[in-house]
Amino acid sequence: MVRGMLMGDDSQRSTAERGPAVSFGRLRTGLLWFAGAFVVALVAIQAAAYWVRYDAAIETAERRADNLALILKEHIEQTVAAADAALRQIVIQNRRLGGPEGSPAEWTALLDAARSGLSSVGSLSITDQAGIIRHSTIRMIVGQSRAENFVVRTLKETPTAGLVADTPFRALTTGEMLMPVGRRLEDGRGGFQGAVVATIELALLREFYRSVAAGSGAVVRVLHPSGVVFFREPSRTDPVGQAVADDPAYRLHRAGRTAARITAPIERDGAVYISAFYTTNAPPLIVAVSLRRADVLETWFQDLALGAGVTALFGVALLFAAWQMRRHLAAREAAERIGARRQREMAIAQTIANFGSLAIDVPGGTVRPSPQFNRIVGWPAERETASLEEFLALVEEKDRAKLRDAFIGCSREGGSYRLEFGLRRADGEVCRFWSEGFWHNAGASGPSEIVAFCQDVTERRTIEERLRQSQKMEAVGQLTGGIAHDFNNLLTVLLGGADMLAERLRHDPQLKRQAENLLAAAQRGAELTQRLLAF
Repeated sequence: MVRGMLMGDDSQRSTAERGPAVSFGRLRTGLLWFAGAFVVALVAIQAAAYWVRYDAAIETAERRADNLALILKEHIEQTVAAADAALRQIVIQNRRLGGPEGSPAEWTALLDAARSGLSSVGSLSITDQAGIIRHSTIRMIVGQSRAENFVVRTLKETPTAGLVADTPFRALTTGEMLMPVGRRLEDGRGGFQGAVVATIELALLREFYRSVAAGSGAVVRVLHPSGVVFFREPSRTDPVGQAVADDPAYRLHRAGRTAARITAPIERDGAVYISAFYTTNAPPLIVAVSLRRADVLETWFQDLALGAGVTALFGVALLFAAWQMRRHLAAREAAERIGARRQREMAIAQTIANFGSLAIDVPGGTVRPSPQFNRIVGWPAERETASLEEFLALVEEKDRAKLRDAFIGCSREGGSYRLEFGLRRADGEVCRFWSEGFWHNAGASGPSEIVAFCQDVTERRTIEERLRQSQKMEAVGQLTGGIAHDFNNLLTVLLGGADMLAERLRHDPQLKRQAENLLAAAQRGAELTQRLLAF
């Protein structure tokens, strides 16, 4: 078996020793292919760049702004559509619940359930025909009047209004901007019963808009048809709620346009922007994306200028990279061979002794287990790394702090440690490990880390515990036997005396009965003594 292991080791050694040379040859070939491909790609880019013209750059910017504006428009429509779907369902349930005057418990359950499925809705409220809030997911506003709000007035006066949106307002508690949207509640005859109103949290929409990669110098805006800013990014101040009468997208919307491309300043006496805007369907909001023209043309000119210098820079970079590669490759090849030999020797030792090993990088927060360690704890054999925190979380709580301190001490001060700890296996069982570790400073040849050897001593500790229990039981048995023998001697005297006393008192029935009771008790004590001796 040992011979087979050594033969297998020779095969692994030859493969490991050939590995760096093979890798070096592949790297050299790959470098040549990469250099050739890079030159070809660079020439193609230069040829294309020189044919680019001013109108093409402007057209690209217009398409980009248009696409981004369309994406943002569709996103806000989907957000409002999700809220409107919930409003429609509530309108359907209105008659079943008896209108706004229905059971508060049933209305509260319905509103809370609808609110839980809408991440962009801050609240849902039900008003009666007088505009008084009867039910709401925000309990503190129940009883307040909304009779003068635009949404309630419009729904009350216009039976065919459909989905109605109001200008945004700032919440008193959070300071966030909210946009109210509502639908009409009707009785069986089509009469106005009240309104169901949802407040859409514009902050959630803003997070999505910020995530859109519009590029440097781009401005994203969402405007209300009344000329109020919903969102603007980037902005040195918070412009939400401010008027934007000079915005070209707003002016074109007022003129009846629902979508357009514009090249004009977005602020009075400001820089020229290439803009595109769309108007959402319900409710109507203006979504605009603007790219600064100076930035667009600057990139175009830079592309042309860089084309001539890239080839020279590529030659210098290629020579420098090749020199650096040859300079470090010899050291890397030697380090890989040393590391492969050490890993091979460690694997053989661990297989023979049933040990596992760990390489712990405390500053990097990683643990590299050996295949033998993976086998002992039931991890997948191909697992190569785990986070240090994940590993420590599997250690028994009573041992976790001292093991962490041992790792930190070795990493900071060098030296070694010895301790025992419990670790939860993949199957849920806890195994005990005896671990010895030391700080290994590899210098320039590899990473510096803690090398720890771990032996599974679970079975040994189990046997030791069983032995201790056996010794305890043996001591208890010996003590019990001694007591039983002594007690049996005393009972012998009692039995003899009681028997003689009963014989002599046979003419006195009362005393004889007492003597017989004493004799019976002594006999039961003898039976108890026999049980103790059997134990």
